[in-house]
Amino acid sequence: MPQRFWKVLESFTPDERVLFLKFCWGRTRLPAAGRWGNTRKFKLSKRVKQGTNDSTLPMAHTCFFEVELPPYSNEAVMRKRLLTAMHFSTGYTGFQ
Repeated sequence: MPQRFWKVLESFTPDERVLFLKFCWGRTRLPAAGRWGNTRKFKLSKRVKQGTNDSTLPMAHTCFFEVELPPYSNEAVMRKRLLTAMHFSTGYTGFQ
């Protein structure tokens, strides 16, 4: 899964990469080295859910700089689901 993810991320345009950062980090760019106690590293984890994994969207945890990805069947599906989540996520809106 990690190799497939990095291939997909490399295929993103610069604008899509900014959207990805906003999706998983809540900001459009990373902080400068040493700022904000820059010890948090990006984490990619497997998201297991009932049903078809190819129809499940990834989930981001901006507080932890983490993305949970289902085990998609191929790169094309992973790319499409990531782009969908990135374009249509509303971001953090507080507790409901």
